[in-house]
Amino acid sequence: MSLTHPRYVNFEAIDVDPAKNVRFTYDGIDALAESIKRDGLLQPLVVYERRLHAERRYTLVAGYRRHKAITRLRLGDSGAFAEVPAIVKQGNAADAVCDNLSENIERRSLTPGEIAKGLAALDAMGIQQAEIARRTGLSTSYVSNLLRCRKNLAPAALEAFEGGLLAVDVAMALTELEPDEQTRRIEQVQATASSNGHHEPERASVRRAARDATRKRPTGATLKAEIAKLPDADGGFWYGVRQGLEFAAGTRKRIQK
Repeated sequence: MSLTHPRYVNFEAIDVDPAKNVRFTYDGIDALAESIKRDGLLQPLVVYERRLHAERRYTLVAGYRRHKAITRLRLGDSGAFAEVPAIVKQGNAADAVCDNLSENIERRSLTPGEIAKGLAALDAMGIQQAEIARRTGLSTSYVSNLLRCRKNLAPAALEAFEGGLLAVDVAMALTELEPDEQTRRIEQVQATASSNGHHEPERASVRRAARDATRKRPTGATLKAEIAKLPDADGGFWYGVRQGLEFAAGTRKRIQK
C-alpha cells in the first residue's frame, strides 16, 4: 500500500459505496457543512485511486461525513468544492476496510457494533484474528469478542448492538442465550426505555435497561426477597444474612457496643 501527500482531486470523480463504510449514523452534517463552508476542508478525504478505461476515478475510504457535508453544500452551489484535498492511496479491499476502521476508531466515532461490522468484513476475507488486531490496533481478545457478538447475536440484538445501545459485556452476555430469549430481552429493554425516557436521556436509559436485562448475579434486594420466603427468615442464620445485606447496602447501621 502506497501513501502520497494530499493533493486536489475532482470531487465528481470520487465514488462512494456506503456498504463499505462501517458507520451507520451520521450526526451533525449541517454543522459540519457550515464549518467547511466557512473554513474550508481542513482534513483531507482518503481515497483509493483506480483507472476506469481512460478516466481516473477514486473510491472513498475515509471521510464519509465530510463527503456528505460537501455534497450538501454543492446542492446549493454546484461550482463549490469542484476539487477537494485528498490523500490518494493504492491498495486492496482489505487495506480499504482497515483504513476506514482505523480512522473512525482513532476519532472514537464508532460504536462497538460498527467496529464489529468492519472486523467481520476482514474476517470474511480470510484474514486471521491476530493479523486483524495488528492492522487495526485492537487487542486480539477484543477482536475475538466483537466477532463472536457479530456472529451469535439475534437480529434484534445485533441491531441494538450496532446502534450503540448495547455495551460489549452486555452483548457478550446475550450471546449465551437462545435467539428467542435474546429477542425477548431486547423487547424488555425497549419497553423499559420507553417508560423511563422522560427521566433520563434515551440512550442512557436503554443501556441501563440492557445491563439489567442481562444481569447474571442477583441484586441484594432480590436476595433479601428470596430469603424472606424461607422458614427461618426472622431468626438464625438467614436473619444474619439479611442483616449483612442491609449493612452492605447502607440501609443498616453497625450496632454500637
